[in-house]
Parts: sequence; structure tokens; C-alpha cells
Amino acid sequence: MQELEAATGRTAPASLAALRQKAERFNTVIDPEQIAQVALSYQE
Repeated sequence: MQELEAATGRTAPASLAALRQKAERFNTVIDPEQIAQVALSYQE
């Protein structure tokens, strides 16, 4: 978000800026090629 603010010269909306104070909930990174496989595994 900070990079977008710097690149555009605009401040993030308050609703997005508030996310900076929130705890990170997810930290798993999935390769794009694996997205469908992972999504389908949650449906079973």
C-alpha cells in the first residue's frame, strides 16, 4: 500500500489504511499454478 501511495502520490482510503493496524492473518504463499489444486482440496 505504501508503494502504491508513493507511486500515485495519493493517500490510501481510510478503510484500507486501517489495515496497517491489523494483525496479519494469513502468511502462506501459493504459486499461481497451484491455486486451483489448493482451492479444490478445501472443498473435499
